[in-house]
Amino acid sequence: MAGKYEHAKEWVKKNVTRYNYEGGVNIKYVAVGNEPFLTSYSGSFMKSTFPALQNIQKALNEAGIGDKIKATIPLNADVYNSPSDDPMPSSGDFRADIQSLMKEIVHFLNEHNCPFMVNIYPFLSLYQNKNFPVDFAFFDGGSKPINDKGDFERHWGIFRFDGKPKFEMDLSCEGREKQLVGAKNVEYLHRPR
Repeated sequence: MAGKYEHAKEWVKKNVTRYNYEGGVNIKYVAVGNEPFLTSYSGSFMKSTFPALQNIQKALNEAGIGDKIKATIPLNADVYNSPSDDPMPSSGDFRADIQSLMKEIVHFLNEHNCPFMVNIYPFLSLYQNKNFPVDFAFFDGGSKPINDKGDFERHWGIFRFDGKPKFEMDLSCEGREKQLVGAKNVEYLHRPR
């Protein structure tokens, strides 16, 4: 799909538009590869992944469904590194060997309103890196929070800073896509500087 747009067009027709009808499959995203930039792959997919993403999104757009169905690349968390002398998330950047490629991909995803997707396996990070903090590998509530002073808005999960929902979510699984009820009496915290 990276080499020929026609292959991507045919793939979208066979695997997406064919099932995209009233009462059919509710497809929202198309994954192009899965964690293609793992260091263990030694760069095998560096030249093919981004062109494949571009071709798939173009094919979705031309099929008239690109506004509803988006292409993305599920990435492994190892695409991002924080320096050991300042291990805060805001101090990090994309891995040096894929930095320019990742910036192109992120720009494309943003330009086409596609999600940035990362598979996070903290227990694997712990296994692969002896310096990985044990507190962040398990979800037992025993870890101390990190106070990252970076210049960014704090993330409150599915709600915005003011308690309003960020996303439409159908918790009924009946395709109604209703907005969640916003949080009330939101306490505003000072913004770190």
